[in-house]
Amino acid sequence: LPGREWRAVWVERDGAGGEALVSLENTAAAAAGPKTLLATAAGGVGSIHRPLWDSAGTSVIFTEMPREGDAAGKPGVFRVGRDGAGLTKLGTGAAVEVWRDPAAGTDYIYALETVPPSRRAAPSGEILVRFTAAKPEEREIVWTESPVGLDQFQLSADGLRGAGVFPWPRAALANLADHTLTPLAHGAWPALAPDDSYAAWVLDGSRRRLRVFAPNLDPGWELNFDDEPLLEKRALYHPRWSNDALTIVFTSLEPDAAESRSGDVLVARLRDDLRRVESVTALTRGRRALTPDLWTRGGADVKSSLPQKPVVVPKKEPKPWPVSADGLVWAWENGKRPDAGGAGFTPPVFHGGAVADRFFGMHVATGTVDADPAVTERLARECAVSGAWSMETLLTERRAEPPVSVRLAAFEMPDGRAPFALYRVDRKLVLRLLLGGAGDRPALEYPVVLTHLAIEDDRPVHVLLSLKGDRLGCYVDGRLMKEFQLESAGLGAWAAGRLFFGDPRPYGSPWTGSLERVAFYSRALSAEEISDAAAAAAQWTEGRKRPARIKVRARLVEAPPVESAAPRVMSLSVWEKVQVDIGQLPSDRFALQSWSRLDGLPVPAGFPEIGGERELWLEALEVHPETDGETVENRTSASDLPVYFDAAPPGRRAQPQPTAP
Repeated sequence: LPGREWRAVWVERDGAGGEALVSLENTAAAAAGPKTLLATAAGGVGSIHRPLWDSAGTSVIFTEMPREGDAAGKPGVFRVGRDGAGLTKLGTGAAVEVWRDPAAGTDYIYALETVPPSRRAAPSGEILVRFTAAKPEEREIVWTESPVGLDQFQLSADGLRGAGVFPWPRAALANLADHTLTPLAHGAWPALAPDDSYAAWVLDGSRRRLRVFAPNLDPGWELNFDDEPLLEKRALYHPRWSNDALTIVFTSLEPDAAESRSGDVLVARLRDDLRRVESVTALTRGRRALTPDLWTRGGADVKSSLPQKPVVVPKKEPKPWPVSADGLVWAWENGKRPDAGGAGFTPPVFHGGAVADRFFGMHVATGTVDADPAVTERLARECAVSGAWSMETLLTERRAEPPVSVRLAAFEMPDGRAPFALYRVDRKLVLRLLLGGAGDRPALEYPVVLTHLAIEDDRPVHVLLSLKGDRLGCYVDGRLMKEFQLESAGLGAWAAGRLFFGDPRPYGSPWTGSLERVAFYSRALSAEEISDAAAAAAQWTEGRKRPARIKVRARLVEAPPVESAAPRVMSLSVWEKVQVDIGQLPSDRFALQSWSRLDGLPVPAGFPEIGGERELWLEALEVHPETDGETVENRTSASDLPVYFDAAPPGRRAQPQPTAP
């Protein structure tokens, strides 16, 4: 940046667990090199996170995160001058962006106010607010539709668009005016141009390229750093746009530094159409920097040559689902067949603790769902002839901490062999296929590790598997994740059996998920059909909002035994709050509506004795329409208490799970 004043700030690790907030300027007063503003986080008790320059480049906003193991600690937002003086706490939360209102000339700090404790590599927060440094107590809520990642969030100049992860790994562009999300891709470190072009990027898995997306310029383009000498054999991390639309800052890691995710600070200058890297300059040598931010004088006046404030051209309506009837053996869409129940269609049967989720999908955390046996007979017969098979589903889960191993969908024959079985193993999808069985080819089961799949926080993911001969493709949200050359071909050994969803014998942490829009084909779908299916799924789930959850420790007051012998019964218990960890619970006492009988059997409540305490997750009853019409028994003495839905899956708190007779 010759001839222009600039200032960089970053978090730096010292190799011994210590951290510092470090800045570097190109002014004469800063000729001595990088300057430590803070040797540790405020008070030395926390970890420094995501430093951000204000619009004038005179002070740094940063977050102090609680140290690992500090369950009671909460993140706090701080401000410090560029000279390291004037450290001030601005309240709780995690700061993610500083934006200048062009009309009022006021800086707003955007922060995530509710940040649940998490051991995940990419933590997220629940409620995005904004406030000024002058009045940090006056907070305006700007986004609650989905969790937002703490590591990266950037706004356009007009403040109407924000790029981030919602949550990781779903990178998306948020419209803060109408509260909608436009998915970009699966990836890390999305950033938004600081002008009004609404151009955004996502760092791809190679850590060498930025995939750039701009309205009406589908499918976008790549910014490739492979030819940059300063990045030879190095990885690119923490990319962020500066306040100049043509200048970005990032870190460059040595090969042996990948584990620490820290390295030198570099700056790249882009061509005015954002399609090419013009130059790369190293600001530091031999540092251990993370999450840098760069301010340049006059940078807010620099814009790209892309159209500013573009009017987004609506995309064509996706095709109805299922996208084809050719080879379609069975399709089920959240409580019904897609054609609203055709002749001879038998809906699947719920067993054990399986229930409908709030969108009437299959919630199989503690039970199974069986398809009509006639389906398996046709599926086996047609696939054995065609030698091809496709499976489509939408997976949604909350959080399943490893270790976890659960069968999501399986087809089992009477002899115990499985034509196919789809598993969730920790953070991976694994498939077992029965191949061969025709002519002189023996039938053997083959395990295939399909892909890492980071599903979390109620984010629906479209998964499609397509097999033809000895070629298997795994598609996630319409993108080919991996293609496999299998050791054998043919499905001649497939025979009628049992097709079911869920796992009666899961291992490890209970799976928290559900399945929707399940379809099976006796052929391999084309790439165009798979893309259409993913687009239909995206439209199906568009606008879904994650329900607000309240985490509370409460004392049991009443839990009368259930008298009803109906096959499915929900009942009420009364609780007294002790401590609220997440969310708000206005009433000191409340009623909890939980499943008490399912599949004709009692559901273990896992409640303590009267007077005992238990951690509960609560959700509003109105966001659970699947409970309408269910038998609800209320034998408590309370009649005027607020009633909340028990968000723990039926039978989760105690073993054994309810099973079918």
